Amino acid sequence: MSKIIKILAVEDDDVDYITMTRAIQKCSFETNIERASKIEDAEDKISKNKYDCILLDFRLPDGTGLDFLITLNQAHRISQTAIIMLTAETDISIAIKAMKNGAKDYIPKAQICSETLEISITKALDSIELEQQVIKYQSQIEQLAFHDTLTKLPNRYVFDDRLQQLILLSQRTNQTFMVGILDLNKFKAINDELGHHAGDKVLQNIASRLSKIIRQSDTLARYGGDEFVLLLPETNKISNFEQFSQRMIDVTSKPMPDVGKDISIGISIGLSQFPIHGTTSDELLKAADKALYQVKNNEIDKWWNISNAEKKE
Repeated sequence: MSKIIKILAVEDDDVDYITMTRAIQKCSFETNIERASKIEDAEDKISKNKYDCILLDFRLPDGTGLDFLITLNQAHRISQTAIIMLTAETDISIAIKAMKNGAKDYIPKAQICSETLEISITKALDSIELEQQVIKYQSQIEQLAFHDTLTKLPNRYVFDDRLQQLILLSQRTNQTFMVGILDLNKFKAINDELGHHAGDKVLQNIASRLSKIIRQSDTLARYGGDEFVLLLPETNKISNFEQFSQRMIDVTSKPMPDVGKDISIGISIGLSQFPIHGTTSDELLKAADKALYQVKNNEIDKWWNISNAEKKE
């Protein structure tokens, strides 16, 4: 290890503390050791500083190290800290409970020496590093599984799941909501004239701009190609949507100089409303798609349209 390892030794016995620090100083890695002689002091230091490793005595003046460990673990305050329990006790159940509650190792005080501490601290820190890598990779996998790689928006699988959950919730609460399918006008021409890189830039611009104006409770997702979908909970009137629709047209129609030319792009949107136009995902999306088709084929004289499908009984 090349970095200096910051260690907090939670130990009330002066002789044991001196024995421990002397053993650590003989280890091959550099350390910076601080001491807390009771749980209250340790709590204060942990709240103010980050430690790579905590050497935690079992018997302390104001409680047991095991109880303190359980408290830290339940509060998720030791996810990046290697805890090693030290005790003169011979009860193996203490070791088992310590390991179950977040300790990376357990060392009887009679076995404390430089070799034992070096092996224990090294393995504990390696374990923490591996756990953090796993968390990082899991986060990356979830990002790839649930988000569109180009726009970073939720993908269609996330949208479909949220739509289904909102349908179930709305059936219980008798609330209504809107589903929107949004399409970019003349997007194919941009791809053909300026290339797919420019097309990707347009999609990223639109995603970024719309993300900034939707409510926290709304969902904007990329459904595929140049098609986006909107989920608008607790939107029960066209008047509720009209003001938002104007904001959408304002932000999306602004020039996009980073695309390569000073181009702007128009959007069209088709809407459906739960439960008027459907009570299932398929019904709501089909109704919104039908409304969008009417806009795209100039069957109406505005850029957005709500489905005129008959009310579902």
